[in-house]
Amino acid sequence: MTHRSTGSPDSTISEALYVTLIIHECIRLGELVEMVTHSATVNHGGGLRKEREIVYANPVYYARKLYSTQSGTIPVRIHVRCPMYDSSGRYSPAISDVPYLDAIALVDDNDSDLNLILTNRHPREALDTHIALHDFDPTENVRVQTLTGRSYMSRNGWDYPDRVKLRGSSLRIDGTELSYSVPAHSIVLLTFSRKNGAGL
Repeated sequence: MTHRSTGSPDSTISEALYVTLIIHECIRLGELVEMVTHSATVNHGGGLRKEREIVYANPVYYARKLYSTQSGTIPVRIHVRCPMYDSSGRYSPAISDVPYLDAIALVDDNDSDLNLILTNRHPREALDTHIALHDFDPTENVRVQTLTGRSYMSRNGWDYPDRVKLRGSSLRIDGTELSYSVPAHSIVLLTFSRKNGAGL
């Protein structure tokens, strides 16, 4: 008999996507937000679960890990054009023209790494993107970290503790432009390294 976790919806990829959007808004608010932390109101333990003496992480844990371990500290200007959707207001106030893609860009203190974090809110479809860098000449290799799953309701459990986790890969960029497909219901970190090191 296989044990199946009966975790609540707040333990799915959906929670991870929601948290990234809050973090993005806090970054945009700049010095008005001094700290972002994880409340135990609905998800006690900071995203970690324990069942039958097995400790495993919810998807939101990996989302927080992505932000806390990436090197970017300084926000840079970013312009995004993407498809929109309307929220019906079933679980929150109705709102029109919500972008499916949310993005934030950060450089490290030495201006040598550019971290582009993309959140695709679409529950079923990947978003084909065209990325153009300005005032940043990158090396060919782009490091990639991706958090996604088979469904926006995917979660980890006692007998599948690593179903949803950060997965690393790499790709190549030719010049300063890159075409990239952002998976459905995903968070992606693209790290570009500047040629010849720091730009400052």
